[in-house]
Amino acid sequence: MSRTPGTVIAVGRTPPRFRGHGIYLDGTSAAARATALSFDDATGELVLEDVGARWPYDEIRRLRDQAGGDQAVLRL
Repeated sequence: MSRTPGTVIAVGRTPPRFRGHGIYLDGTSAAARATALSFDDATGELVLEDVGARWPYDEIRRLRDQAGGDQAVLRL
């Protein structure tokens, strides 16, 4: 993996369509919401489909998993 200007993470090969799942914490409630994740490369945004949120790639930061696990934690 390498970082290049204008992208968050560049990888050698990605599937043409990505759909994953995660949890969403909005910062106002301790209750997490399950959400489906996808990339919209046309607009350059990560889409959290079940919560109606979209974040530009360049505003996403990966944080260390504070619980010591191996999960990806994104600060949006």
